[in-house]
Amino acid sequence: MATPKRKRGRKKGSTDGSFGAAPRYHQAYLVLGQRLRDGIYPPEVALPTEEELRQEFGVSRVTIRRALAEIEREGLIRRVRGSGTYPVATASVQIPRANISGLYENLATLGLRTRADLLRFEHIPTPLSLRQRDERFGDSVLLIVRVRRMGQEPFSHMSSYLPEASAKYFRKSRLGNEPLLMTLETAGLVSTTAEQTLSARAADADVASALQVSVGSPLIHMKRLSRDHAGAPLEFFESFYRPDKFEYQMTLSRSRTGEAPKWIPIS
Repeated sequence: MATPKRKRGRKKGSTDGSFGAAPRYHQAYLVLGQRLRDGIYPPEVALPTEEELRQEFGVSRVTIRRALAEIEREGLIRRVRGSGTYPVATASVQIPRANISGLYENLATLGLRTRADLLRFEHIPTPLSLRQRDERFGDSVLLIVRVRRMGQEPFSHMSSYLPEASAKYFRKSRLGNEPLLMTLETAGLVSTTAEQTLSARAADADVASALQVSVGSPLIHMKRLSRDHAGAPLEFFESFYRPDKFEYQMTLSRSRTGEAPKWIPIS
């Protein structure tokens, strides 16, 4: 009688295994990297050993070594022969966190001590998604894509879609570091309302390269459509933020009116 063939399966702790959609080494890399940026590990204390990390994440030692190698390339850890692996003390404080709820206001508070590097400046056919939101965007828009830095460190990838009424105020040779809405307001186009959404998004290849993170890294994703007093669109702004450099912060007031108590944002 023929012996039944065993089905091949991945061994526990396989270096190419996955949990969900992300490879195991990448999950370990993301979790450990975030702990280091948040200051969970004191600079003077060695990180858990490779064996301890292997047991925590349920992977092989080769997988942990791969994750640590990527973290070391980012300058978050240093290895001391015979002593262990230690956090780099300055890694989490190179750029102060800012409140993403008021990005433009915070950049003004920082004295615009940031640099915006231009990646794209071109007129393109208006994306269908914008036409569906508001036909007043017209047939074409000016697309301006920039990466904002403080020092040499990138912290946001920004794309602005400007209808003709707004686009005419911008010249590639004159584009400065200030937020584009500030330029429009100087020209007399004042935004009075905005529709804003905030979510999380994995970094694609282009954004990951610009922000110096790994493809698939989690990013804060914001979209904002600004309008003038007549409701016409001034700018559709889409930005990706490194979560180790920005955080969402709000001040809330507790209201007990109505059927049930609720939290209300304070403007």
